[in-house]
Amino acid sequence: MHKAVCREEQAARVGKEWAREQSRAVQLTHAAFRDDTKTMQKLIDGLVAALASNKNVAKHRAAAVKAFVDFRDERRVGNAAYNAAQEGALKALRLLHERGADLDLGNTKTGATPSTVAAIEGCTIAIRLLAELRADVHKPRNDRARPLQVAAANGHLDTARLLLQLRADVNAQENAGLTACWAAAFRGHDRVIQLLISARASFIAEIEGATPVWIAAQEGHDRVIVTLARARASINEHSNHGRTPISMAAYKKHEIVVRLLAHMGARLLMGNGRGFWMAYQDDDVRQQEMRQFWPRIIAAGGDEP
Repeated sequence: MHKAVCREEQAARVGKEWAREQSRAVQLTHAAFRDDTKTMQKLIDGLVAALASNKNVAKHRAAAVKAFVDFRDERRVGNAAYNAAQEGALKALRLLHERGADLDLGNTKTGATPSTVAAIEGCTIAIRLLAELRADVHKPRNDRARPLQVAAANGHLDTARLLLQLRADVNAQENAGLTACWAAAFRGHDRVIQLLISARASFIAEIEGATPVWIAAQEGHDRVIVTLARARASINEHSNHGRTPISMAAYKKHEIVVRLLAHMGARLLMGNGRGFWMAYQDDDVRQQEMRQFWPRIIAAGGDEP
């Protein structure tokens, strides 16, 4: 048993050496990117032929091939499966799966898996195939961001829908506390937010207390704010720094958002009874700029303090 394990490890080393020589791993990833299974198979067959001359490892060619197809060249962040998923190269993904490739292996930079990069690119067909091949389509990368979160951040509605159908955790948070809903609100992807709300997304704040409404106000995404408010998200919840959504909208000079929030009944006073512009009392210039909003805010329906 011990001898068999040693020979399997030896075969894996041969597979890695084969990958390094003549940049064959790079050739494999390029072929996978192009969905060129003919070139991929030729590279794999060459390894199997090379193993045949060594009787000690010939019986363990599966281990050698797996080591080869999983190899991550230092000049590339991801392996062949990562590149195939990025382009939706379905034939290449199937071939790699048949050769024992790890379809959940993260890249060397962020730990992003083939499922993650497919979600980033909005490659729904690759996500569907990876799920069929029993890959973990919800595996987080190093910062704990999951495929659903990156799909939402990039506005890929169909990809997000499929991931939810595959039972993605709609309220999963990455290291900074960001959810899929927060990421979509930051980028202004209103239709994605509607999808997430239908999946019962919560309006969780990130670690500094900024909610999806808060970040949408900062970025000037008025339609997102309306969608969130209709789903009963708070339009007054402040961040850990005491700044409210209307305060951030004013600070960023998003007049439409300021008027909208005021019309929707946003509080113009902070918890200490001061006007929202006082959150910036150390910035005299910005205070003056925000005071200029007052006539418009009152006209929009806000109450004068």
